[in-house]
Amino acid sequence: MTRPYARPRVLAFGAIAAALAVLAITGAWAAGISIGHSNESVTGRADAAGTLPDWQATASLASTVPTPAPTVLSAAAATPTRLPAAGRSYLLAAGTAGHEAADWTFVESVGIALNLEIELQFEVTATVGGTTASHGYTVYLETQATAPTAADTFQVFWDGGATTGVTLVAQSELSQACAAAGTCP
Repeated sequence: MTRPYARPRVLAFGAIAAALAVLAITGAWAAGISIGHSNESVTGRADAAGTLPDWQATASLASTVPTPAPTVLSAAAATPTRLPAAGRSYLLAAGTAGHEAADWTFVESVGIALNLEIELQFEVTATVGGTTASHGYTVYLETQATAPTAADTFQVFWDGGATTGVTLVAQSELSQACAAAGTCP
């Protein structure tokens, strides 16, 4: 006599056995699976939220440090780098012309507030010579005292430290307006 429900039971047992085998092979059964959550908060006005419409990051790419090597941006909130009336290039830290680099492009619009200090936070993860490391920078700039008559383009470079063999893994940037010159989040 044939049992009409024997086949589904065999299939169900087989599916359970296969799932247990996958868990055992991957170690998920023994180690368990955990998912962590991070509570992040941002204060100030963040470019990513569109609240600095007159200071926008427009590009981020792999490049090389230009010749001559640009000026290094100020790392002190009390002494921000003053933006000139025309676009210019800057470095996050000391650098060498010709080195492979990460390059961010920003556009400052005509309507930007005068004497506005902006805190820029950069994070770069790169592999150089087989070693992967993350590098974080916080720099400060201040807009012009006289209103710009046209949009200006500014570039910020991170020097990878070598002329070849630099692989950018990840990069990010966050711009925040400071409450006043020297008073940043």
